[in-house]
Amino acid sequence: MVPTTEREGRWVIRSMLWVKKEVEAEQVPIDSPDVTAAVVRLPDRLVFTASVYVPGGDGQALQDICAKLRTAIKEIIAR
Repeated sequence: MVPTTEREGRWVIRSMLWVKKEVEAEQVPIDSPDVTAAVVRLPDRLVFTASVYVPGGDGQALQDICAKLRTAIKEIIAR
C-alpha cells in the first residue's frame, strides 16, 4: 500500500505498508502523501497501523500528522 495522496517532485512516496495476501486489510485514506494507513482485521479485533514520514525537526508537521491520525482512528471507531 502507498499513500492515498500524491506529491510532485523527487520523493513522491515516503511511506508504504506491506500486507500479506492472506491478511484482510483495508487501506485508510489519510490526506497526506507522507502517511500510509490501514486497518488489519483479526478474528477478535481491528488493528490500526500506519507508516509515517515526518521531516526531521519539523514539529508542526509532526503535530499535523498526529491530528490526521487521531481523526482517522476516531472515524474507524465510529463505524
